[in-house]
Amino acid sequence: MQAARALGVSNAIIMFRHLLPNAMVATMTLLPFLLSSQVMTLTALDFLGFGLPPDSASLGELLKQGKANIQAPWLGITGFFAVAGMLSLLIFAGEAVRDAFDPRKTFLLGAPGAGASADLPELQDSAVAQESTEHSAQHPTHDSARSS
Repeated sequence: MQAARALGVSNAIIMFRHLLPNAMVATMTLLPFLLSSQVMTLTALDFLGFGLPPDSASLGELLKQGKANIQAPWLGITGFFAVAGMLSLLIFAGEAVRDAFDPRKTFLLGAPGAGASADLPELQDSAVAQESTEHSAQHPTHDSARSS
């Protein structure tokens, strides 16, 4: 930011180009954990009977029914895996969004090591083979004229 200020860039441009992308990464890191804690709080309140109305469908109500019907263990197990799966997927999706907005992880097309063909050698080989096939179709060799 000091270099941009030395070049005479306005404060608004410095905020939108340098400050905001880095602040957004910190916000995107915190957001999935806040959401998962809110989901867990609502689930716990519903389980204790202090959340949504008693007959509404919620994860806490599902866990409460699993506790009440101990002779049917699939109710409690289903509720547990529903909560655990939803919270795990929420965290993983939040981490993916954070990685997508991270300004330090930007990839430029055409840069060495960027793109799918640079990462996978088999794609490079198929691209080279396709280029040589296109080149030979455009420029036929004179071997067929010599053999006749």
